[in-house]
Amino acid sequence: MPGTAGDARLAAACETVRTVLLDLLLFVGADAGEAAHAVRADPRQGRRRPCRGSARTA
Repeated sequence: MPGTAGDARLAAACETVRTVLLDLLLFVGADAGEAAHAVRADPRQGRRRPCRGSARTA
């Protein structure tokens, strides 16, 4: 019997899960894009430089 209450609830649940997953993917993608932009904006970020008192500079 098409159009039962169970079918409507299942369709609503599937739509909710789909919406949540898409929002999560967009959120994670935005974070990754911001992180990549920050690294490009500051090329020194991520590089380790020796401290002033290290054995290499002494």
